Amino acid sequence: RRTVNIGEVDQGQDKLPRKVDYVVGCSMLITERFINQVGLLDETFFAYFEEIDWCLRGRKKGFDILYVPGAVVYHKGGASTGGTFNVIASYYRTRNWIYFMRKHAAFYHWVAFIPLFAYVFVRRFLKALLRGDAQVIKSLMQAVVWNFKRGSSSNTPYFG
Repeated sequence: RRTVNIGEVDQGQDKLPRKVDYVVGCSMLITERFINQVGLLDETFFAYFEEIDWCLRGRKKGFDILYVPGAVVYHKGGASTGGTFNVIASYYRTRNWIYFMRKHAAFYHWVAFIPLFAYVFVRRFLKALLRGDAQVIKSLMQAVVWNFKRGSSSNTPYFG
C-alpha cells in the first residue's frame, strides 16, 4: 500500500473509499467502538508514529482503515514541533521509528529495517553536521539511546 495523494493536485483521480495501511492523525474520524476495542493512542510516542501504531493496532483487531477521497483536510505538517528537521522532530522521528519497530516488527522485518534506518540516520546526522547543528546531532543520539536504556517504560517527552 502507498501514501495517497500527498503533493498531488486533486483532479478527481480517486472516486471511491479504499483500504489503506494508515491515515495521518490530522485526518482521522474514529468511532467509539474503535476506541473501546483498540484503546487510546500510545502516549509513549508523544509525537510521530502514534497514528500509524493506532491504525495498525486497529487493523489487528479487524478494523478497516479507509481513505475517503471526498474528504478534504488542510494540514500544516511539522507545525506542532516547529519544522521537519529540528531538535524535537529529529528526536521523536528517530526514537519512535525504532520504538514502533520494537513494538510491532517480526524478526524478518528487522533485516530490511536495519540497513534502511542506518542510511536515514547517517544522512540526517551528516546533514546536521554540515549545518553545524550540534543539538540535532545530540537529539539523534539520544533517540537511539532512549530505545536501549528506557524502551517503552518512559513517558517523559524530550524538550532538549
